Amino acid sequence: DFIVRQIRFSVGADISISLNTLANSSLVMARLTDLSVVESATLEYTFSGQSSVGTISLKAIDPEEWLETAYYEGELFTGSDVTTAVQHMTEDNYTIILERSVAARLDLHVNQAISLAFGNMGMSKTNSLEVVGFFGLELQQSPYYGYRPVSWFWSYVPEGLYDTVNDEVYASGRILVKLNTGADGKAAAEQIRGLDLANVEIVNAVAEELEQWQSNIMVSGPLNVQRLGVAFAVLAASLGTALVTFVSLKERRKEVSIMCVRGLSFKQLITM
Repeated sequence: DFIVRQIRFSVGADISISLNTLANSSLVMARLTDLSVVESATLEYTFSGQSSVGTISLKAIDPEEWLETAYYEGELFTGSDVTTAVQHMTEDNYTIILERSVAARLDLHVNQAISLAFGNMGMSKTNSLEVVGFFGLELQQSPYYGYRPVSWFWSYVPEGLYDTVNDEVYASGRILVKLNTGADGKAAAEQIRGLDLANVEIVNAVAEELEQWQSNIMVSGPLNVQRLGVAFAVLAASLGTALVTFVSLKERRKEVSIMCVRGLSFKQLITM
């Protein structure tokens, strides 16, 4: 289902938990993994580094935990398949799955190196990282939005690299949670909120976001065209056209949902 995939890609796992501070994040992880509905959890750090073409966005991950927990689209990883690339990251902290448009601008290939600086100019710490794969799509023109900014995607680095530069950078964090098979995502999200953890800012759940999307008649209406029967098909199509115009002015995400229903693949949606 295109909509489920789009929502899961946005959330990052069954549940994601944005932190307002990284302090005591290990305690939050411990509380989460103690819950019976949780199969696994992993912490993602988001920060940035300076390359010769400017600032690039980075996500630092525990390679093994991330692969077990996160939702990812395999087709967005090139150069090496995602499992192989992440395996390299478990063996060497000075590796990177580089965002594709950055790689294209620098004409970098797998097994070549990129230099990234971390920290304030003049006091920055520079590291040479081996490219073990690529993530994202090539920069290309969308018929709807022109050229997508380079920074729409990001690069992945090992958590071990972050540990060596965390004194030089500002990072935010979120915890990705994979639930046990058959677990109620809404109930799990409420259970996590009920822990009342001080540094938890937002809890997002795929189950809740999907339900919200389905309950929005302006968006889910076109899904029901086939159920309305031939007598209502023409009217539904007319309403759908008007809704696309209106909703696109309100919220791009809802437009994306409608586009999904009209047959666009997940990869095509990302290029819009």
